[in-house]
This record gives sequence, structure tokens and C-alpha cells, in this order.
Amino acid sequence: MYAQLVHFLNTEQYIAPMLDQIVNARPLYHYNAITVDIRPPHHTLDHDNENIHINFINSLLSSNDPNSIQKGIFCTVYWAFINRNHGNAIQRSNEVNQNLPNNFQNIINDIKRHIVQEDYSQALQITIQLNGIGYSTGTKIVTFLNPNNCGVLDSVIANKVNLENLNFDGNNNLFTGIGMANGYITNSNNNIELYQRYCSWLSITSHFVNKQLRVNNWRAIDIERALYAIALDANNQLPMAA
Repeated sequence: MYAQLVHFLNTEQYIAPMLDQIVNARPLYHYNAITVDIRPPHHTLDHDNENIHINFINSLLSSNDPNSIQKGIFCTVYWAFINRNHGNAIQRSNEVNQNLPNNFQNIINDIKRHIVQEDYSQALQITIQLNGIGYSTGTKIVTFLNPNNCGVLDSVIANKVNLENLNFDGNNNLFTGIGMANGYITNSNNNIELYQRYCSWLSITSHFVNKQLRVNNWRAIDIERALYAIALDANNQLPMAA
């Protein structure tokens, strides 16, 4: 773990001021919990809640069955683009599916191996080598494989982080300089390395929230979603929960 993150963990005072904001933001935004059949006519299934959706995709990607893994990739890409529209999401999913290399199962297994080793940057590096998988979608695959310790990093969060210069440890911005081009996070080496710090921060913060609230159900993905809600709220784009 990076020295600044060790410093950050040992000085929880830097997380404490954000505690209420994070806890209050988490329930305000809910991701689409939709999966889709890989076969035409691509029937969709709307899961009752996010955790069912996460567990379903995780079970597909974690499987030893290549057909399940292929469906997991398809559903992840679909989920990444469903906010645009169903047709666009299906098109992008089919493009990735049609260009999967014959050894895609070995690639996913290699990603899993690096996740077990807590080398999330390398896991992401391998993921984005799949044709049609960009930075943000790559972080979604890694996150579905390990929601306890990883989170999605997309342009919404990146714009918020860059805008606010979030100096979480009091001295150095852990996420400084997220490279963007045409509104998207680039696949630069700096951004790949940054993902390791990002996941570490999410994981550390989730442990802090659990400690302060005396619960055990906050994961890295929950901190990421709180951060996403905070970013949307800053831009007046957050649909408030009833």
C-alpha cells in the first residue's frame, strides 16, 4: 500500500469530516440493476435491488464456465451503457462479444489472480486490453469481481475529483491529475496506477465507516456510490430519493 495511504489510515481525522456526507449520500442514488440475455432478442431482467444485481454479475464472471463468463462480460458492458438507451447498450455489448479473443477465459482468470493479489491496477490493465473495453467499463468488470475492495471510476467521479482537488490526506491529493480526453478517462499509465490508490482509499474509508457506525455492511462499492451521488448532487443532477 502506498505510504500516503498508510499515513491516511493512521490519521483517520482526514476521513472523519466526510463521514456524514458519505453516509447521507449513499442512499440518494441507485444504479440500474438490469441484466440482459446475451441471445437475441436480448430480454432484460430488472433485479429487485443492487445487491442481487452485483451478486448475479459476480457469479457469472467468477464462474469456471466460459459461457457464464462471456455472459458476465456482455451484461457488464450492457450495464455500463444502459443509461443511454437499450439499443445503444446492446450494440456496444455485441461489439465487445464479437471481438472477444478465443482465450478470453484465461484473460479473466488472469484478472482474478491479480485481484486476489490486491494488484487492482494490473487487473485493470489486463481488462482494458479486451477490444471495446475502455477505462470506465474496465473498472466495472474489476468491481463486479471484487465489490468489497474495488469501485467504478468514471467521468462523473473523475470530474468531481479534478474539480475539487480532493486532498483527502491533508497534504497530497491521492487522485490528482486524472487524465481526461473528450469527456472520458484515458488509458494512460498514470490513470492505471491511480486506480490502485483509488481502490485503497475506497476500502480504507469503508472500514472507517463500519467502525464509526458499528456495522459491517459498507464495502468499497458503497463508498464509490456515495462519491458518485455527491458528484451528481454538486451538478444538480441527482434524483433525490423519496
